Amino acid sequence: MPRVPVYRLPSRLARTLVPVGVSALALTLVLGCGGAAPEGSENGGAAADGAAASPAAGSQAVSLGRSLGDDGRVPAGEASTVFAAGDTVFLSLAPGDAEPGTAVEVVWYGPQGLEAAADRGTVAAGGAPLGFSADTTGWAPGTYRGEVWVGNELKEEFELTVEQG
Repeated sequence: MPRVPVYRLPSRLARTLVPVGVSALALTLVLGCGGAAPEGSENGGAAADGAAASPAAGSQAVSLGRSLGDDGRVPAGEASTVFAAGDTVFLSLAPGDAEPGTAVEVVWYGPQGLEAAADRGTVAAGGAPLGFSADTTGWAPGTYRGEVWVGNELKEEFELTVEQG
């Protein structure tokens, strides 16, 4: 069997390139994956006290909570990103400048990245908030993420935590 040549970088070059490569990969993952912002950030991440995510400027407004009011919004005092297994998670979306009749889909993904639930709606005339929900019965404790699709475009991402019920 022929020997396969192995190329090795000179040690000085390797000591320089490996940390730079690892740093570049980490930076790419943090900035380039389009994931939800870190907790407590100003551009859409969840607040440290478990309040619903506040969206980035110019984006659709997404709020998570334990109920929805008659106006389709999460009421004050009901906003949360932490739920017990078996709770219903409610999401309110202010559609922004989306055209009436545009399809909207909210998809929740479990800790392993598999779809846990989905809900669909349509933007109404006048830009009224849309309400969505997911029943967490049977969901394992962990961090879940979600996506809000307006038309065929991913508009928002969010995270929530499900704890033992």
